[in-house]
Amino acid sequence: MIERFEPAYFNYATRRRISSPTNPQSFDDFVVFAREGYRNIKREHPELPLMISVSLKSPDSPATGGFIDQFPRLAEYVDIVGVSVYPDAFFDADDGASPGALPDDWLRQIQSIAPNKPVAITETGWVAERLQHTAFRSVR
Repeated sequence: MIERFEPAYFNYATRRRISSPTNPQSFDDFVVFAREGYRNIKREHPELPLMISVSLKSPDSPATGGFIDQFPRLAEYVDIVGVSVYPDAFFDADDGASPGALPDDWLRQIQSIAPNKPVAITETGWVAERLQHTAFRSVR
């Protein structure tokens, strides 16, 4: 894909759930994946900036705190940190995560998670109407 499309950047791990550090084995496995993926891609494309993207949770959530603590294990395998922005799905708010309920630091929290790393928005979306799904809470 890299040779065919010649991208300016490459996201080799899309939408890594920020809550994964609560499962130590899963996060350990991801660190191995990131290390090997990064090294292998860089061997063939040393100038290509590589990124992983994360889905942000509420800034004060335990998942966010865990990721802040664990990100240093990934830092050397990340040139750019991508942020998957789906606040209606990943923000914990009583009102269904309406845009007005997002805290001012919701997006800026990536600076605490990955200090000194460039940031890119890799994908974004917001539901246009009320969504009801039996496995999830209702979203506006």
